[in-house]
Amino acid sequence: MNIRTTGSAPQSTGRAGFWIDVAIGAALAVIMGVLLKTFVLAAVQVPTASMRGTLLPGDFILVNKLQRQTRIGDVVVVHPPACAVTGSARGDVLFVKRCIATGGDTVEFQSQGIAVNQKNLILPGTAAFWLDPGRGFRNDAGKRIVVPQGSLFLLGDNPSESSDSRTWGCIPVEDVVGGAVAVYWSVAPSGPESLRSQQGGVRWGRIGTIIR
Repeated sequence: MNIRTTGSAPQSTGRAGFWIDVAIGAALAVIMGVLLKTFVLAAVQVPTASMRGTLLPGDFILVNKLQRQTRIGDVVVVHPPACAVTGSARGDVLFVKRCIATGGDTVEFQSQGIAVNQKNLILPGTAAFWLDPGRGFRNDAGKRIVVPQGSLFLLGDNPSESSDSRTWGCIPVEDVVGGAVAVYWSVAPSGPESLRSQQGGVRWGRIGTIIR
């Protein structure tokens, strides 16, 4: 006896298998996205000019949460101390600053610069500090700080417009969220800090900038 098949059942099974594969792929993508966001990468917007030059208001940056050990010179994202942010909003706020000293280091402020362990600190050439070095630490000259073990001293690359460890002290290393990696999006904010022609516009040239 000859048995004739129409092929309809295999086609139905094939379509079902396709959508099952799509569903599994989508679920895996969501799971991987959640895992990446939770344990590896975070996205943070820069709201102020405290890191001007290196980072601009309106930059959106990627943060590597796996960078647990902070070295001098690293740009890091941290949970702010309680004295820096009041109220329940503290849990939703992150600061972006540069680590200039770690536990045991001695920080000394001078009229036109800063020394760490008696060596002049050289901020990156992108830092707004170099536009007016004398203004950056004018009010801090003469201060001397020894960083406690397990803590970091953080500074903005634009010190004349930065609230940082000079104001709220050193922070524990446990408050570090991760290291700033790169600018993935940048939009010029509206307001007096922006050039009129750039307000609200995408700054294409900053996208992909590696943060150093």
